Amino acid sequence: MNKNNRKGLNISYVISVLFIMLILSVIMYLYHVDLQEDMIAIEEGLYKELNYQVNIVDSKMKEIIDMGKLQKLWIEEIPQSDVKNIDLENYEWKYYGDLNVTSLVESDELLGSIFIKGSISELDDNQINTLKRMLASFSVRTFLNDHIDFSSGAIYYSDYDIISAYPSEDVYNFFDPTGMPAAEIFKYIKENIIMLREQGSEEDYTEGWESNLNPDVNGNGILFTRNWTVFSGDEISGIYQSSFNLEPLNNILDKPYDEGHIFIVDPVNQLVYDDGKAATEVKEFALFDMDDIDNYEENPYGQGLLLNDGEVITYILPLSSTKWKMIYQIDRDTLIDYVEKPYAEYSIYVFTTLALGYFLLSYVHRINVERRKEKEKIIESTQVDYLTGTLNRKVLDQKLDEFIEYSSDNTFGVVMLDIDDFKKVNDTYGHSFGDEVLVQVASTIKESLRSNDLVCRFGGEEFVVILSGSTREVSLKICNRILDNIRRDTTEKFAITITVSMGLISYSKEYSKEDLLKKADENLYVAKKEGKDKVVG
Repeated sequence: MNKNNRKGLNISYVISVLFIMLILSVIMYLYHVDLQEDMIAIEEGLYKELNYQVNIVDSKMKEIIDMGKLQKLWIEEIPQSDVKNIDLENYEWKYYGDLNVTSLVESDELLGSIFIKGSISELDDNQINTLKRMLASFSVRTFLNDHIDFSSGAIYYSDYDIISAYPSEDVYNFFDPTGMPAAEIFKYIKENIIMLREQGSEEDYTEGWESNLNPDVNGNGILFTRNWTVFSGDEISGIYQSSFNLEPLNNILDKPYDEGHIFIVDPVNQLVYDDGKAATEVKEFALFDMDDIDNYEENPYGQGLLLNDGEVITYILPLSSTKWKMIYQIDRDTLIDYVEKPYAEYSIYVFTTLALGYFLLSYVHRINVERRKEKEKIIESTQVDYLTGTLNRKVLDQKLDEFIEYSSDNTFGVVMLDIDDFKKVNDTYGHSFGDEVLVQVASTIKESLRSNDLVCRFGGEEFVVILSGSTREVSLKICNRILDNIRRDTTEKFAITITVSMGLISYSKEYSKEDLLKKADENLYVAKKEGKDKVVG
């Protein structure tokens, strides 16, 4: 090989190496750009998920506060007729001389405790009336516990030297011998009620005060506790302390977000909740006055504040119902590991695949396939109603178009279904219970259908069912099966019977999509008018 050829070959090697290095540099640059874009996307996705969960917690707190207001009304508004019907002789009382306290002895029918300073024989008329009101309120709470999911506890501190607890408390557990003596507890209660009368604000009276989060003593979750001012006429007569299980805090985030730290601070930035994973320095951080931290900026993705210092990402979101703030922190490296492989491993892999060529194309192809699958999963998630797991309204429109286009001689049925008296269910048992009813009804509908039938949530408590390849007779048979199954399943699960009304229309070539829905809705109206719990069509 002559010198010129050798020189040309060397140049080609150099050019090839430079070309490979150039490609590697471009790929690594694109990797960094893509990584940054993915980080921005996952940070925004993290915020959206966190904000969604915060709104759930906030809504639950608001619901709990409203329930607390209702609870204290049980003491204030118990009908006088219910009070008069209570005979104290029908209950068993026990006097504890070492505590100078008389306690109500719990029975199978009574799940609460009452503690009276001194002997029951020494009670005056005001104390007797208060005592009877407590017993009447126990009956209300026992009824609710027997009929709905009402996970709560409450203590009423009366101005008349009487305390009630629900569920029941042992007298020696309540009056801890190693702590404040029973007599001092009653004195302390009176002092607090006097202070409320003299210094309490209007907000204390209407919205309660001193909210707290504490682990349930049984280890079943987090208790949200709040105090309420109780009136007897225009006079403050006691303090009602209600506690509810704040279930949304038990499992707030999914991976990788559950690897971060969640804690909650009150309006003066004192720690009221810690998920147990925050480091010591994070807990100390929560005690700072965050209004003075210059590094925080308005969160670009939505409400709240954001600090991204390159190592830790911190979100601060408001809990408006309590004027608290929820703080979430996660190491940025944790998110990078979730987004992509570590940098060193990725660069070695890319360099090797560039040298081999074929494996580079295989790698790119595999990445594209994985990303396409992820996009397909995202598209699929947008087709399902988040609460009931049924198809959503957008998919309903698409499926009706497809059924009409490809129907030919193969007819199909359209059913408009509505839960009877659903507003009454929500008003009586609460919207959380109403959501459970929606989920159960949707599940029963799906189990009652054939594999080629479809069910979509039309809105609120309404569903639309498409019965594929069904004559009117077959459609009616399926509809009646749905009616029977919903009555059975809801009775077994909730101890109350939920019924539905249904409007059926069979497809005909002169019907448009809008005609089908309109006629099914008209038949549903007839079913409602004729007494509900039936199918018309």
